[in-house]
Amino acid sequence: MDNNDIKHNLSSGEQWLRILYMVMFALVLYVAYFVFWFVVVIQTLFVLISGSKNAEVLKFSGTLSLYIFQCTQFLAYKSEHKPFPFSDWPVEAETVAGESASPVAAEPESDAKSDSEPAEGKPKPKPKRSPRKPKPEAPEGSE
Repeated sequence: MDNNDIKHNLSSGEQWLRILYMVMFALVLYVAYFVFWFVVVIQTLFVLISGSKNAEVLKFSGTLSLYIFQCTQFLAYKSEHKPFPFSDWPVEAETVAGESASPVAAEPESDAKSDSEPAEGKPKPKPKRSPRKPKPEAPEGSE
């Protein structure tokens, strides 16, 4: 890297705008941690008093933890996707049993499908399993 590259990077408006966003999301993340721990205490009180989890608090804590994850991904330069309020609030995918599965972010729609997604109407191929090894037979008279 030479001096011209450094000058270009330092004078780039995009870099300084991203730093401004990073400072803002760092402050938002600081507040989100306090909200997260408040939700943890509320859910703990629900479990202690009623003996079961509150579904609404559980749903919110799942989306809040995903939002915190999105903020840290943006701060670490792992993602260029700006979290809420510059995009939708994250949503959680639901499993059949009603428990939350791995969270899914509300990302902008993409027209191009990835290679890992199956074509519409076609089932996803099952991964091949290696054949089982036969069990060794016990020697005669050892029972």
